[in-house]
Amino acid sequence: MILWGMGILLAGAGGDGWSRLRCGEEEVEVYRDSWGIPHIFARTVRAAFWAEGYTEAEDRWGQMETLRRGALGRASELRGRAALGSDRHLLRAGYTEEELRRMFDSAGPRFREIVSAYCEGVNAFLREGRERLPEAGRGEAPGPWREIDCVAIGVLMARRFGEAGDLELWGARILEHLTGRVGEPAARRILNDLLRDRDPSAPTTLNDHLRAGAEPPRERGFRAASGFPAGRQSSRSRSPGCEWPAIPPRSASARRWGTGSFLP
Repeated sequence: MILWGMGILLAGAGGDGWSRLRCGEEEVEVYRDSWGIPHIFARTVRAAFWAEGYTEAEDRWGQMETLRRGALGRASELRGRAALGSDRHLLRAGYTEEELRRMFDSAGPRFREIVSAYCEGVNAFLREGRERLPEAGRGEAPGPWREIDCVAIGVLMARRFGEAGDLELWGARILEHLTGRVGEPAARRILNDLLRDRDPSAPTTLNDHLRAGAEPPRERGFRAASGFPAGRQSSRSRSPGCEWPAIPPRSASARRWGTGSFLP
């Protein structure tokens, strides 16, 4: 059950980038770096994901609502006739809300705890930050965010990427056909022009030299990260040649958080 009033914003982001949220009896601190990316510091998993839901809705509500309606076969409410085809497909071949609820209920307790806390955080922002939200299509106020919305979007993403798996077989058939016509060396050159597997001009999340040298986190949950003040820990790994902006300390942060602050 969503607890009304859980998401009291104690202080807006100050000049140092820090702000505070309250999840029930627990205080959560949020630092926004020079790119505006929120870094969440919480004592418990529940509070961390509650704050993730709150800050994600604050930053990306338009995208969240677009994905939710698309995943539920309601994209045409926002996009009009252009989305009718995808809506018909999802309503015919997709899962019902009752089936999505059964999926959520059958998951493990940690998954349910995380998703429920995330939804509570989203809904806290929807209540408190409503004046900052764009209209959610047709001029109505946005509906509450539900666990089944998260499940539906997960299914949509799995299908979006998973249903393209037959492209490998399609490529193999093209290669076989071209090989019979022009020989294998020429066929591979032609296929590489059609389906290039390594395109140096394609945009990537990280530069190749950073990706190759990135150090994975040493462990899950509690982790120490060099370059951060004592008592604050970050889930971000550092890469050679890539300097993250320093997170400025707050007074008494070590006393407030101790040396084992939890980050999921």
